[in-house]
Order: sequence, then C-alpha cells, then structure tokens
Amino acid sequence: MRFIIICTIFACAAVNALLHLDKNNKWRRNDEVFNVMDPFYYDLSLESGDLLDPRKRFSSIVTLAISVYLKSNETDHEKRVKESVRRTRNELDKPSDAISGTMRAILTQLRGIIDKPINDVKISCPPDADQKSCDERLRMSHDKNEATCRGYIKNVDMYERVIKLIHSKRVEELRDEINRNWRVSDDDALKYFARSAGGRHSKLMKEFKELYEIQSRESFNCNILNLPIF
Repeated sequence: MRFIIICTIFACAAVNALLHLDKNNKWRRNDEVFNVMDPFYYDLSLESGDLLDPRKRFSSIVTLAISVYLKSNETDHEKRVKESVRRTRNELDKPSDAISGTMRAILTQLRGIIDKPINDVKISCPPDADQKSCDERLRMSHDKNEATCRGYIKNVDMYERVIKLIHSKRVEELRDEINRNWRVSDDDALKYFARSAGGRHSKLMKEFKELYEIQSRESFNCNILNLPIF
C-alpha cells in the first residue's frame, strides 16, 4: 500500500511537471473545447439507431429541457425551470433523435462560430511555441481575419466565453453527472433536470442562458468559409 501511495505521489508530480513545461497557455485550453463539446454532442441521440439506447434518450430529454430553458422569455429562473419541465413533458411522445435536435442545432451553430478562433490558436500557438510568439501570432491572425471580415472579433469574444466556461470544469461535471444519473424513465430525466437546474447547476444554467442570448442575438457573419485558411 505504501508503495502504491508513493507511486501515486510521483505520478501526480510528473503530471504537474509536464503541465508546467507548457510553453504557452493557449493550446491546452483550446483542446479542452474538443474534449468537452464533442462528447457532450455525441451523448445525444443522433440517428434512428440510437432510439433503443436509454442513456442517449435520458441525455436527449435533459438537454431538450436545457434548450427550452435557453429559449424561454421567462425572466425568473425558478419559473423558467418549471416552464422547461412542463414544455419538455409535452414532447416526450417523440423519438429521442427528434428530441435532441434542438440542442444539436445549438451546439452546431456555436461550433461554427468558434471554429475559426479554435484554428487560429492551433496555427499560432502549437505546444512548442513560446508565450510571446503565441500571443503575437494570434493577435496578427485576429487582425487579419477582422480586416478580411468585419465583425470577426465577435467570434473571438464568443470563443473566449466558451473557453472560460469550459475551463471552469462545470460543463464537464454536468455531463458526467448526467451519465451517472441516467434512468430508463423519461420522468426521471425531467426530475433530474429540475433538481439540477434548480439546485447545484443553477449558476451554470444562467451562464448557458447568457451565452445563448449572445449567440442568438448577434449576427456572426464571419466563419471558416469566408476567412483565410491560414
């Protein structure tokens, strides 16, 4: 047992040493976007073959309730949660791949907004780039993209908001919690959402709401299709 503890300590020290060897503070956080957003997306029902997967149905129902919460005009948080449960319950006769459609669309649109800023970091700040070089090249990339497509800075701002939210680890915790708490019953999915959104994850839901309001209110005309590749 003592040997295992010692090995664990050395392993943790080795990981910390590797983290401190990072030459810039951009690339690892950039990778977190993929490590969190992509699994969250693929937890949803995507196709007809997923209809018999109770885990994916549970996730799809919870995220539909989140979607309703995001799109609600109700200003009071508690009332918005209750409204989301009620309106989601009315959709439970639909197949899970249809139920997950709204959240898939929200995530796909968000990904389209931040894809180019993600690529900017990949080009400007690879793991072997020092901080000064990373910052300078990233600024030049942003300036070039803004010159090519006015308003690109809004994409960068949205990217920074997503990075900050993901880096807090709370989105990842929510996903892990959904996967741990799944049940076969649709009603259990709604109960989980109500308990989660009204309690432990209430702050996260409000932050999701703020992000979605920017996403739906602003015009993001700059994207990977009308900007330079490099």
